[in-house]
Amino acid sequence: MREQATITIHATLDGDGQAELTAAELACRVALRQQFQNLILFQDSGQQSGTRLINNQSLSGVQIIDGPHFNEVTNGEYVNSRTVDFTAQCEVVLPGAANAIVSWEESVSISGDGSPQYVWRWPVNAEGFPQMTSPHSLITTTQSGRAIGHTDYPSNPEPMFGRNPRGGIYRGDKSSLRPSSPEAMGKGWVNFPIEWAYVYESTRLLGGQIPKPTRPPLA
Repeated sequence: MREQATITIHATLDGDGQAELTAAELACRVALRQQFQNLILFQDSGQQSGTRLINNQSLSGVQIIDGPHFNEVTNGEYVNSRTVDFTAQCEVVLPGAANAIVSWEESVSISGDGSPQYVWRWPVNAEGFPQMTSPHSLITTTQSGRAIGHTDYPSNPEPMFGRNPRGGIYRGDKSSLRPSSPEAMGKGWVNFPIEWAYVYESTRLLGGQIPKPTRPPLA
């Protein structure tokens, strides 16, 4: 869904003497402390090369993850040159993956079986006994799940039996929809979670059989 683009730079700063090279080193350090900037290598002609990281085309933004290092001590170091090494990196969304679903899980739970309903009666001077109060009891069917979208919230499924099912009722007052905060990635956001729960009440199994959970939408 994403790829990590990394460029490691080994460059030479030119200058005449230690004072000029020290100023160039300090300017380089200041520049590389500025995160979320474009990193572009140029050709001798002054035109942009194909080696570049563009900040607003990435999800995370371009970040310096290592360096700068000024460890070179040979040749003309600190005489007419200063060598610097650093690494920049960013996360790029692969084509067509922005609306991908990272994970999807749904379950259907059934509580009760619709059998006759009994209560215990407790006479004052006799042993307690069960008494049928209704030839049917309540079946509660709950469709619940959780999904995570790549760069935005995924669409939650609709209640599988609709909102006015035959042979039962949809309990909107007991149902819920709960999106949660995504994860930060540099200057972007990933992994957008949402949870849902739809509740039905009936005296017979809705649909006449144990329902199957909703499958995630295909790309």
